[in-house]
Amino acid sequence: MNTELKPTQENIIKTMKDNILGRNRIIRNFIKILYSMTEQNIISINGNWGAGKTFFVKQVIETIKCLSFEEHIIDEEIKNFIDNTEKELNNIEFKNQLYPIYFNAWEYDSNEDPLLTLIYSIIEQNPNLSDNAKTNESMKEKIYRIISSFKIGLSFSDNNGKSYGLELQCDPKTNKPITKDIISIEELKTTFKELLEDIKVEKANKLVIFIDELDRCTPTFAIKLLERIKHFFDDDRFIFVFSTNLSELQYTVKKFYGEGIDGYSYLDKFFDLQFTLPNIDIENYIDSLKVISMSGGHYINMCVKEIVLIYNFSLRKCNRFIKLISLTYNYIRSSTEYGLAKLILFPILLATKIDNINTYNKIISGNGENELKEIILKSKNLIKIFNTYFRSEKSDDTLTFNFSDLYNCIFINKEEKGWEEIKIGELSIEYTQNRKILFEMLSFLNDFVIYK
Repeated sequence: MNTELKPTQENIIKTMKDNILGRNRIIRNFIKILYSMTEQNIISINGNWGAGKTFFVKQVIETIKCLSFEEHIIDEEIKNFIDNTEKELNNIEFKNQLYPIYFNAWEYDSNEDPLLTLIYSIIEQNPNLSDNAKTNESMKEKIYRIISSFKIGLSFSDNNGKSYGLELQCDPKTNKPITKDIISIEELKTTFKELLEDIKVEKANKLVIFIDELDRCTPTFAIKLLERIKHFFDDDRFIFVFSTNLSELQYTVKKFYGEGIDGYSYLDKFFDLQFTLPNIDIENYIDSLKVISMSGGHYINMCVKEIVLIYNFSLRKCNRFIKLISLTYNYIRSSTEYGLAKLILFPILLATKIDNINTYNKIISGNGENELKEIILKSKNLIKIFNTYFRSEKSDDTLTFNFSDLYNCIFINKEEKGWEEIKIGELSIEYTQNRKILFEMLSFLNDFVIYK
């Protein structure tokens, strides 16, 4: 499985089969809600950036396809999950037939009006209409009528930097300005409802439209999309699911309407239901990856897991961290000597560099002994790793060797005299070589990687 965890079919199946992200129960419960809805609903799936919202949505869509379409091939690896989900759905008194549509709002952010791009996506993904030849003349007329109701804004700048703007309302068939009165909102809604009749899917009583990446759009596009949906999709045959970061979307609302508006209250009125996506099971996820397979790899795999938990990395940040580790280990894989630097200190310091560059700089400059020690003491497993490595007294609560000796020889003693050794706990280490290798690894990607 790719450590970027892109929402490919392979990754979706793999994560659902073994419940790697710990979200199978969440997927199943969310599916049950969608199948039991009797009216139009607008739902938000709230999560921080990098929490895996897009991946969750793609898992839900795959599950709906397996449950709703006889022609959809169910991968053998997730058959048990699908069968168990179907059994739970049988207990629902009213069961919808759903058809999912995925709309990445950010991909269409440069378009003038989001309603038209949304209609296009619905038609494109509709199995009855995806072939343009099947789009009848009646539907084209309705689309033209809707397009002609919206103004098109144009702007340009002269050689002196002065900007000019122009608004036109055009007939898309003739490309000429419309001289008659603008279509009333009620007439437009009537036309739109007629269009919805044309684009409905056979054997499905509800379309579930998944709107993704809205919080990355410009304020104008994002707010227009929200309000177009509220105005025109007042129809029980539609369920809208927005996967977004509500905290960021509040700022989008403020940028559009001004600081005086309460962004949260605006969104609270818009969404009928709000769900917060829980964090993934990061321990199980990292275990499934087996970050490094090499002699002594259990040290680094344990350090990676513990430091990710300490810093509470999002799924995206966790994947970035693991990818950097993999790239670096491909560079030094030829030898497993100097395990202190390679297997223990490196992942801890790399994660610190990603999380807080100031703390990282303080540690490596020789002024951060307390900071490094505090990081280690946050995890009983890290304490155990260090005590075990130096063969000192076993303890899960405190470091039982002289930590100052370790810190000083790696980060303060700059004198290079070859293979000098120091005894820490019951182990003698060649600290000059450990220091050299550690800093080579930490600087390996400096010219290519932005850590934060």
